[in-house]
Amino acid sequence: MTRLAALLLMTLWLGGCSLFSSSETPKERDPLHDLGRQVAHTLAEKAPWAEASTPDILLLPPTTIDQFFPAPVGHFREALLRAMLTSSSTLQVLAWPDATPPGELQADQWQLLTRLDAGKALHLTDRTLYPYTLALTLYHGHQPAPVWQHTLRGALDASALNETRRY
Repeated sequence: MTRLAALLLMTLWLGGCSLFSSSETPKERDPLHDLGRQVAHTLAEKAPWAEASTPDILLLPPTTIDQFFPAPVGHFREALLRAMLTSSSTLQVLAWPDATPPGELQADQWQLLTRLDAGKALHLTDRTLYPYTLALTLYHGHQPAPVWQHTLRGALDASALNETRRY
């Protein structure tokens, strides 16, 4: 009986210790969130609003996503919006329901149009990769032509896309 009590006490003690472990839990893999942070970082470094002395408004209409891309349409936009909100101290970032035609923005408004195109899936022995091209086009005020354009290319792991949190 004492052996059983000692074994039970040891099991409870070890279980309790594991609850208060100081090791970090592994972070969730979310490639679209990482891509949103990459876009926010690129915009922070290269976009022309850095010269503005007063806060402007950045409109983020829904991202146009290739029908062959294996992720929900709203997930990347949400990830991009969250990244822009955390990285920008000079802009008011708004999720906008539709793209405003170029040239019809207010003088203090910027609009970032994003298009995510998928390439042909690459099937490797242990995973499937989806190459992508992300086109960024920035409009400002009454100007009908884009004031800035940039393209990002890469590949996303299908297993990571399947495990991502959906907002």
